[in-house]
Amino acid sequence: MYLLQPTAGWSHKPKSKVSVKSGQKALTITVTIDDAPYMYVTMGTPAHVINIKHAPRLVFQQGYNAKTVPGSLVGVAGGKFGDIMYAIQVFHPGVKARGFEKIALNMMAPVTERILITVLTQELKHITQVV
Repeated sequence: MYLLQPTAGWSHKPKSKVSVKSGQKALTITVTIDDAPYMYVTMGTPAHVINIKHAPRLVFQQGYNAKTVPGSLVGVAGGKFGDIMYAIQVFHPGVKARGFEKIALNMMAPVTERILITVLTQELKHITQVV
């Protein structure tokens, strides 16, 4: 699935769910990814302060290179690097929205016709069996 393509290099693997519902006048295809880290990356986050909650201090590596970039579904090499740091509070600069859903939708356009034909063929078979 195109929407999960950028997560190929993630240690955490989001899961997706696809549902297709057809009615008399509409066909609805719904894709759901119920995963907070995925949503933070695709939708973006504002700059924010991170405070300690359940530990005496925050522990993190000083640097980080993102594994994805805005406007692309292609993951790149990235991750943590640098010295181990300790703090009781840090300022996170935020995450630029990647917009995975818009890119995936554009990529799906060429195959949408095949999907519709397949679903409509299944519906027609069902209708002809009922009659």
